[in-house]
Amino acid sequence: MLLFANKCGNFNGSFDFALDDEALSTFSCPPGVLGYSYQPTEALSAFDNENFNGTWTLRVTDQEFSSGGAIENLELEFCNTPEIHNPFVVNNETMLMAAGVNKLVTQDLLLCDDVDNTAMQLTYTLISTPKHGHLEFNWTGPMAIGSTFTQHDLNSGAIRYFNYSLPASGDYFRFTVQDGEGGFLGTPKFEIVSSTPVGTNELDAAPQLSAYPNPASDQVWLVLNEVPDKDAQIRVVNTNGQLLSSLIWPAGQTSHALQLGTLPAGMYLIQVQNADRVLVKRILLEK
Repeated sequence: MLLFANKCGNFNGSFDFALDDEALSTFSCPPGVLGYSYQPTEALSAFDNENFNGTWTLRVTDQEFSSGGAIENLELEFCNTPEIHNPFVVNNETMLMAAGVNKLVTQDLLLCDDVDNTAMQLTYTLISTPKHGHLEFNWTGPMAIGSTFTQHDLNSGAIRYFNYSLPASGDYFRFTVQDGEGGFLGTPKFEIVSSTPVGTNELDAAPQLSAYPNPASDQVWLVLNEVPDKDAQIRVVNTNGQLLSSLIWPAGQTSHALQLGTLPAGMYLIQVQNADRVLVKRILLEK
């Protein structure tokens, strides 16, 4: 490739310039001495998509007698546009637990992945902490907002939730995930709900929530095994912890039709909650 030729035959001085296809013009003599950029004679774009590894050779020919000169410094700048792959949620399941105990947050409950990063390279950052308990990293005390851990830590059993006295409304924390290469996921919500009956006015004596058909395409029937004596709230949540819709399940009804036709295909959590407890059912939506 020819960068330039027959330039500045009678000039006696120093050059300091760059060659760039996107420069505004070719240089005249003498070129600027402040590192200005000029167009080469032949476009450098001929090297696009070539492997930059290997030996690069600059050949200079001086066709004039007398004088002389020297090249004091040469730099090559390789540019690329990396493709950024964001981390994505694989598992974000509601954790069920009794009050006053602790439990590991396992990869079966919380798992993120990335197409070009390992579990050790995926870093979680807490942007909110539980209100009715706390998270600990390997028994080192409560983690605070801004604390970090990796997916490898989760996989290794290093993250544990301590439940003080879990209310019927449950508990949660929010987080972001970064991969160190610019990929980012935010801000999913990890939920914890009680597996212990609270109070005497329970949604069911032996609570069971069924859903059919499952997988579904547009409508799901939710069924309770006993008649509820108070209104409940139905919440539809995606795997990132985002609340998509909320409606009321009236007292006295054992079944309720839930319309999901406007949602894209994927996995969703259906939560039926009143003042006493939360029942959760996972729904697969197929289109």
